[in-house]
This record gives sequence, structure tokens and C-alpha cells, in this order.
Amino acid sequence: MYGYKKNDVFDSNSFSILGYNKVDSFNEYYIRDVNGVYYRKKDNWSCINIDQTILKLEWVDSASFEYIQKWYAKDKNFVMYKWQILSDLDRNSFKYVSDWYIKDKNYVFRVQYGEDSLLNPIKIDLLDPKTFSVLDYGYVKDKNWVYYGAQKIEGINQDEVKVITDDFIKDSNVVQYKQKNRDWHLS
Repeated sequence: MYGYKKNDVFDSNSFSILGYNKVDSFNEYYIRDVNGVYYRKKDNWSCINIDQTILKLEWVDSASFEYIQKWYAKDKNFVMYKWQILSDLDRNSFKYVSDWYIKDKNYVFRVQYGEDSLLNPIKIDLLDPKTFSVLDYGYVKDKNWVYYGAQKIEGINQDEVKVITDDFIKDSNVVQYKQKNRDWHLS
């Protein structure tokens, strides 16, 4: 049985929830009121009981706090993922690209999750952040190449690439097939 009680922590006049998605099973989100910014996280995952914690993010500048997308936000000082500061990212140019990629004006980062669902962004030096885009089935491209994960795919024109399935890509001259060992073969 659920019970509700008065919460003396939040100011009801300024209380707002940012990033709540009722379809998303994670249901972790940011909370903001006149007293600060908070993050509601799940501590224990099970089908029957989910322990929840509300963390006050003491280091966040509430006046400049901005929810971006998914679990990303920023303030005048930092980009953050959930309650974690992402110090390697430029806050002014930060962009959420997809669930697997984020970028700023300098780098593209592959999203990798570590313990406690904390983000460990992996910097990918070979990708151009200005022209980087995500295709389907794990394929990405920039002005120079098409990639599958971190593997550069030679012989395909990045300006004409079409992803057919997770195994086939093509341009106007060639169809390529990805074998199980990830070697690419021209047709």
C-alpha cells in the first residue's frame, strides 16, 4: 500500500519536474524548486520494490540550470549526466546526439556506462564533431568516413551512404556486406 505525506523539502510554488517520461521504465529525473536542483534516482531494481533516493545537487547553479534531454542537463559551469559532472565537455557547445553518442565543439564521445549507471564518455579523436551524424544500426559518419562502431569502413562514399540493414550498406557504386568477424566485403 502506498502512502503519501507532506514533504517539507520542496517549495510547492516553484516545484517542477524536468525530464520525466512516463513511458520510460527508468523514471529518473531532475527536480527544481526555489531551494535548488535535485535528482531522483533508483537505487535498487526489482520487479516488486524500487528504492528511490532524491539527491540534492549542491554544486548546481539553480538559476542557470537547463534540462537538455534524457538524463543530461547543464548549468553555467558544468554539463551533467544524472548527478555526475562531465568535466571533459564544453558546456556551451554540448549536444546530445543519441543514446550512444554525445559531442561538443571539440570531440565526439561514445557513451559507455560504468558502475551505478555512471557515464564514462570515451573520446573518439578520429571523428569530426562538426559533421558527425548517427545513421541506423550502429553506423555513424562524418565528412571523412563511414564507421561501424569505431571501425572505419573503406570504399564507401560517406556523402551517398545508405544503411540497408545491420549487415548491408551501399552507395551509388557498391554494396558492402559485414561478415560475422566484422570484415567488410565489396560486392
